Amino acid sequence: MEHTAEAKNCNSCPKRDECEESMPLKEKPFDCPERVMWQSIEKKILPKYFDQVICGKKTFELRKDENSVQAGDILVLREWDGEKYTGREVVTEVTYVLRNVPEYGLMDGFCIMALKPRGWDFIPITSEVL
Repeated sequence: MEHTAEAKNCNSCPKRDECEESMPLKEKPFDCPERVMWQSIEKKILPKYFDQVICGKKTFELRKDENSVQAGDILVLREWDGEKYTGREVVTEVTYVLRNVPEYGLMDGFCIMALKPRGWDFIPITSEVL
């Protein structure tokens, strides 16, 4: 569906003047009725990092800035041993994306995603709890 005044719900869209018809749905203004609100992305992750995500110590991912990732997206991390998938995976929600700050050492073309595990009550177990 193109984002035009004739399109469904577009007359009430407060950002319709900022949209371009050729704009990908994911890049449309936040309150555009046509905007895709989230996407699911799968990525490989090495076992030593996967284990840190599972136990709650690693709550971020540094990745190439692709897929137009944004807060609210679902990131599925699939454990990869360097040759094959191990069968373990964790479903996380992206809660924040840091990009475009080369002055702080984040190279162009990369982003840091803050993650929150989804699909189960997440309480990290530490030696302090035991």
